[in-house]
Amino acid sequence: MFGLSLYGIGALLMWPAALKRSFGGFCGATFIIGSGLGSLEAAANPYITVCGPPRYAELRINFAQAFNAIGTVMGPVLGSYAFFKNTGDNIQSLKNVQWVYLGIAIFVFCLAAVFYVSPIAEVTDADMERQVQGTHSDRADKPFWKQYTLFHAAFAQFCYTGAQVAIAGYFINYITETRSNTSSALGAK
Repeated sequence: MFGLSLYGIGALLMWPAALKRSFGGFCGATFIIGSGLGSLEAAANPYITVCGPPRYAELRINFAQAFNAIGTVMGPVLGSYAFFKNTGDNIQSLKNVQWVYLGIAIFVFCLAAVFYVSPIAEVTDADMERQVQGTHSDRADKPFWKQYTLFHAAFAQFCYTGAQVAIAGYFINYITETRSNTSSALGAK
């Protein structure tokens, strides 16, 4: 609920940022949206691992993360229709951005309301302990600083996220600069 609310608030803050034509406002609202998405993922990933047999936890989380990849690909395509239509330094471009983010905020708040009234099973400490016993029973308990696989996994996640953000952030610029007569909308598609 916290992540969805934060995401919705960040989307709503895009409206005044566009109205005032404030780059700092856009950056702040984007940071709040990212914080909401980060909290959603931080809460959803452990939850999905305990929603079934422990031996299939990795399969469930990989399947759930596949939807992030679909969103990463489809986001710019859908954004090309909303954001890159009639681009330029005019007010109509900003109005398109305002309405898209208002629609996103309404959708996210409606989704939060659905989750609020839905009966979702609570994960207890006993559930978490059973999950640990079912997946890590053959490993010796080591101090945190000696769990090298954890540090390797954290480094791999850091590199993966950095590469994903870099590609997503610069791909449209790369396409428009390397292909002649390519607009931002076509580059996003």
